[in-house]
Amino acid sequence: HPHGSLLPLNLVVSYAKQIADALQHAHTHRLIHRDIKPENMLVGQHNDILLSDFGIAVMAHGTRSQQTQDIIGSVNYMAPEQIKAHPVLASDQYALGIIVYEWLCGSLPFKGTATEIAIKHLSLPPPALRSINPTIPPLVEQAVLKALEKEPSNRFTNIKAFANALENASLLHAVPTSPALPVQQQSPLLPTFPASYLPQRGTQLIISQPTIGTVAFIYTGHSSTVNSLAWSPNNTRLVSGSSDKTVHAWDATSGQNINKLLHSASVSTVAWSPDGKLRASGSWDQTIQVWNGRKLSTYRMHSNVIRTIAWSPDSKYIASASANDTIHIWTPHPWISVKGIFDPDKHGSHDVWSVAWSPDGKRFAFGVPNHMVVEDRQSLKHIFRCHGYKHIAWSPDGTLLASADTNSLFISDAANGMAIFTYRISKIHAVTWSPYSKLIAFANDDGRVHVCHATTGKVSFVYQGHTGIVKTVAWSPDGKYIASGAEDNTVHVWVAPQ
Repeated sequence: HPHGSLLPLNLVVSYAKQIADALQHAHTHRLIHRDIKPENMLVGQHNDILLSDFGIAVMAHGTRSQQTQDIIGSVNYMAPEQIKAHPVLASDQYALGIIVYEWLCGSLPFKGTATEIAIKHLSLPPPALRSINPTIPPLVEQAVLKALEKEPSNRFTNIKAFANALENASLLHAVPTSPALPVQQQSPLLPTFPASYLPQRGTQLIISQPTIGTVAFIYTGHSSTVNSLAWSPNNTRLVSGSSDKTVHAWDATSGQNINKLLHSASVSTVAWSPDGKLRASGSWDQTIQVWNGRKLSTYRMHSNVIRTIAWSPDSKYIASASANDTIHIWTPHPWISVKGIFDPDKHGSHDVWSVAWSPDGKRFAFGVPNHMVVEDRQSLKHIFRCHGYKHIAWSPDGTLLASADTNSLFISDAANGMAIFTYRISKIHAVTWSPYSKLIAFANDDGRVHVCHATTGKVSFVYQGHTGIVKTVAWSPDGKYIASGAEDNTVHVWVAPQ
């Protein structure tokens, strides 16, 4: 294609995906191309792309070995860190972003002498693509600009993620009357959703006919892993806790009206009171903060990392537990009053991983290594024990219990602990029930959210919009959306199966 040509969006996406596939293979072997430019791309008869000239490629170095390399490459497409003689794998992503910019706009973002262009790469943001070509969809523009971030760590996780983001943004634009994205089949049993892009700021999609997996909003306000999520009872807001030491409360469909609370260490767990009035957050700083827009109280009675907190159904009490410690039940407001401290050692360990109230408030479940214990709330009489000690979750109708261990997710009868169904899946990070107790969603180390029928294991849907391991999932009380938070520092709000 002659320089200055405007290429159709679908052709740009096709080219970018092929180039990204080739570079991802090179990056897997720690090889940086360093000279990605149109002149090094050969177009075949069927619009297939061959990437050439690996002659100046170099091995990527770890963060502890930032060796200076010769400044080699084409300055028009050179990433800021490569200009400084410190190329990284993400430098090739930046170069591909410049090429996509050029194909969509018909011109490069920066012009001038070689020195002037280099200075602009280092110091100036590229002009908005839509200021040059207004037909470019906003989501496509945001994906390109993310690939062109000055800091490599602010770009996509890898070059393949950039190509996926570009494709997904183009697909969203291509079907304005039906916002559903196509479902790709990874296996006959696992329908999956293409990886969604991570915009520079929160992005809202207007959904007229929502389809399962359609992304309603992506929240990007955190600067580190999102560890925990909770919905407000009226479905309008979310509270999110992160390894960046902050808790954010925000409007679930716009990301606006953000209210923040700061801990002195990573936030491990958050919970919204059932009456909607208060939020609570537990942290590695060994405290639990209670707030309603401003901090109301701080609970300091635990002696280790706060692992889990749960509100009683009547919103009067919080149950909390920390690593190698006891279970505490206390009133958070208007003043802190400890109602009970329970030692789980009689069940084999002090190491409490999770706690949960039954929906009617009459029973209480907690997990210690290798099993879950259910007791009567008033008498503390032992009712039963069963498999699973992490991520205990009572079904909203009170009939089932979900719990996990290192290799399985268990669904048990809440009346007697009898096993109903077992999912053999390792390293589960989060579990949530649909409000009508039929479906269950869970996340593990594969970076996806699995939605299954609770008592049969039949797969309903698999969401794979994140580019990092998913650490937390929460189903909205009205059943319409699932929110998922991940190591990619984002929260995705997407349409849930019914």
